[in-house]
Parts: sequence; C-alpha cells; structure tokens
Amino acid sequence: MIRVAQKSRSWGRRRLGPLLVAGGLSIVALLQAPGLLIADTKLDLALDPGGFLDRLRDLWDPTASFGQLPNQAVGYWFPMGPFFWFGERIGLSPWIVQRIWISALLVIAFWGMLRLLEALGVGRPSSRLVGALWYALTPTLLVQVAYRSGQALPMVFLPLALLPLVTGSTRGSPRQAAARSSVAVALMGGVNGAATFFVLAVPVIYLLTRERGARRRRLASWWFVLIPAVTIWWVAPLFLQLGYGSDFL
Repeated sequence: MIRVAQKSRSWGRRRLGPLLVAGGLSIVALLQAPGLLIADTKLDLALDPGGFLDRLRDLWDPTASFGQLPNQAVGYWFPMGPFFWFGERIGLSPWIVQRIWISALLVIAFWGMLRLLEALGVGRPSSRLVGALWYALTPTLLVQVAYRSGQALPMVFLPLALLPLVTGSTRGSPRQAAARSSVAVALMGGVNGAATFFVLAVPVIYLLTRERGARRRRLASWWFVLIPAVTIWWVAPLFLQLGYGSDFL
C-alpha cells in the first residue's frame, strides 16, 4: 500500500507541471479578443458549420465569388468541420468554439511533444517540459492557429504520429503501433495536402533509420499500408478537382 501511494504521489508530481502548462495554454487562448471572430481561412465554417459541410459534397460552390471550385475544402471534413459543427449543435457561440479549437491545438502539440520526448528519453522532466512548451509556442504554429488553423494540424499531430513508431520499434505489436500512428495522421486532415505529406517525411526517416530486422519490416509494412488508407478520403477528391481547376498540386 505504501509503495502504491508513493507511486501515485510521484506520478502526480510528474504530471502536475504538464497539467498546469496545458491549463495555462487554454486560458491564454480563451482570453484572446473575447466576443470577436477570427477570419480563420474559412469564416463560413465558424458561422455556419452545417451549411459549410453540406457544400463540401459538391465540387462547385455557387455561394461565393460568383461561383468557385473551393481549394482543398474537402480537407475540412475531418477533424475541423465536425468540431465546429458539434460546438454549434450544443449552443456555443462561434467565437468560443474558435478559442476552444485553438486551445486544443496548442495543448495537443504540447502534450504530444512531451510524450515523444519522454519516449525518446531526451533530457530531464523539467527540460522536456520546456522543450514541449517551446514546440507548442513556436512562431510557425502560433501564426497558423489563429490564421490558418487547418494548415497547422500536420504540425500539431506530428509528435503523436511519431510516438507509436518510437515505442513500437522496440516493444509491443508493430501492427497496433502503426495503427495508432495512422490515427494521428488521419487527424492531420487534408486542408493543406502538401503540409501533411511534408511532415510525414519525419516518421519515414525514423522508420528507415531503425535497426534492420523483422520488427522494422513489420512496423514499416503496416505503416505504409495504413497511411494511404487514412488519407484517401481527401487525396482522391483533390485529384478529381484537378480535372476542373488549376494544377495547384
């Protein structure tokens, strides 16, 4: 009983710092310009998320710019679109949903990097805390979360996509590790397809630099099978759109 209590207190001390940082990030985000909406890429997503998601079923959007081919709008199907739709359904003001969304991205980026640093055994608890916070507050991410938050998703979820590969390269089921990584990749969405593909270079490099053997082969094989499966929902519509619009790819 004494050992269990000691372990519980030790765990509480280790997690108190991260919890305080996560709470601080959330409070700071919620206090930014209360009552005002941010022109975050797709303003109509915040104002009318249900209508916005309905329009994603068609390549042609007649409601803006005298009609248009919405550039990569299908990428908002997940996770950003459902998040704002749910906020509207439960009666939250659009500006509050925006701030909760921003705070969630900052906290996920921080917590994911913290867990990744722990898995890699980098530094001490205090230095890992600082490093993870620095990652969440990097200028690139801070600029995007209030301007093009959908484009920030690949950077936000990159640590969580890499974390299962780090642990799965030494222990556990390679298939489950690859599946957990693919879930994080799916959460990156397809608002900016190029950003998603570029950050995937990190897990690819990690897999290629692991010690050769059956475990690496199984982990890499499952990962390279699952990643196309979780991205096809936005990759295929982009190629379909290519037949009618500019070759932005």
